[in-house]
Parts: sequence; C-alpha cells; structure tokens
Amino acid sequence: MENQTALVVGSTGLIGNLLLTLLLEDARYAQVVTLVRRSGQMQHSKLKEIVCDFNTIDFTDYSFSIDHVFCCLGTTMAKAKTKEQFTQVDYHLPMKVAHAALVWGAKSFLLVSAMGANPGSIFFYNKVKGRLEADIKGIGLPRLHIFRPSLLLGDRDEKRPGEDFSKIIFKYLNFLFFGPFKNYAGIHAGKVASAMLVHAFSTEKGAVVHDSSELQNYEI
Repeated sequence: MENQTALVVGSTGLIGNLLLTLLLEDARYAQVVTLVRRSGQMQHSKLKEIVCDFNTIDFTDYSFSIDHVFCCLGTTMAKAKTKEQFTQVDYHLPMKVAHAALVWGAKSFLLVSAMGANPGSIFFYNKVKGRLEADIKGIGLPRLHIFRPSLLLGDRDEKRPGEDFSKIIFKYLNFLFFGPFKNYAGIHAGKVASAMLVHAFSTEKGAVVHDSSELQNYEI
C-alpha cells in the first residue's frame, strides 16, 4: 500500500508530533497533511501544512482525498479554563473532523481518547471523552480505531506541573503495574503513536477500542 495520504489534526501535541514524524518517515505515505492553529515550523518534502482558525473552520471546505485521518486533539481543564472551551476542543472539533473524514473518503479514522472514557462518568473529563467515543461510533466511519492511553509519558513543550509530578512517580514505580493493573501504568506517547500507525493499515472494519495495556506492547 504505497502512495497513501494521511491527515493529522493535533500534530503539535505530544502524541501528534511523534506520530507526524513516523508518518513522514513511512515510505507508504506520499503526502502528510496537517491542519494546525499555528505553524509547527517543520520542513519536509511530504508535508503539507495548513494553518487555519479552529474556532470558525468547516473542515469540509477543504477538498481532500485522504486515506487515513489521525485525530490527536486534546486539552486540559487548566488550559481550557471553562467546561465549554474544553468541550469545544475535546468533543466538537473531533466530531467535525470525523464528519469531514467521511466527505474526504477516508478508509480509516484513528482517534486519541483517554483511559476511563465513559459517557456516564461522574467525572467531567471522562464523560466528555466517553460522549465523543459514543457519538463518533454512530457516524458510520468504515474503520474506526479508538486509543485510550493512561498518563502519557514524554517531553511536552508546555509545562503541566501536576502531570509532571505524576510522571516522575510513574517513571520509577511503573514496574508495580502488572497483570490486571497494567492498564493504569504510565505509557510513553511514542507507543501510542506507533500503535496508531500500525492500525491505520488494519483491514478490520467497524469500531475497535485499544486500551492502554495493549498499547504498552508497541515499540517507541
């Protein structure tokens, strides 16, 4: 399967940036398109970067022919400031990308969600993620892969003090998470990115959820 085209939304984030590098290095892709709020400054012969306003964008305005759509959008309540803004980034924008993927004729849609995603959760973050998963499943995408990582390990450009402290703990205590507790171990973002690339070429139809314990099996 050569001459494939990939599209990434959220390529400046922790997972998205690592994924972008993998896609550009993969000989099966002839072009990689990114939709970004601001330029990531990366230069590559395969890369087509489109800077756009996510607050007003209609993704279907772009006339693409895309094989694989990777959605790595996500924020935190601390950064979003309000529940409305968090919902905009973590629910409404991914839903818009998913609907556009149908218009673009995408064969596969790959979504970064989170461990604990549940539309019935008492926790707002998990509830929004769960609602997103449920609603995207109902769109009718031919192949949908949902990735639910636990705490992400890796170097971010932005500082998240609470998360940084947790990363230190997980770095030295991850060995304690095994068997039924493996799903709760911190996971390197590179493993999630690798798993997304592998499953982009899966022939499995319908919606498939990949829990964090499964994602631990992939190479960085």
